[in-house]
Amino acid sequence: MITIQQEVLQNLKDAGCDKTAVDDISAALRKNDRCAALRLLERQRRQLLDEVHRTESRICCLDYLMHELKKDCFCCTEDKDGE
Repeated sequence: MITIQQEVLQNLKDAGCDKTAVDDISAALRKNDRCAALRLLERQRRQLLDEVHRTESRICCLDYLMHELKKDCFCCTEDKDGE
């Protein structure tokens, strides 16, 4: 049977937390310091969200380049699927 502690550890790993973050959050929870655990979780969330924003920016750059390349490209504007 899986314990609550095992579920928390698995959730942290699934969320992409590194070993240091997992250890720090686990230690805070063992001490029953929910405020510290929440601060650490919020930090991890901010890091993940920053990563999402960086990736989104890169996608926008690619979208812009693709748009510019397609402007005068007849082969890209043809309806290839017959729709």
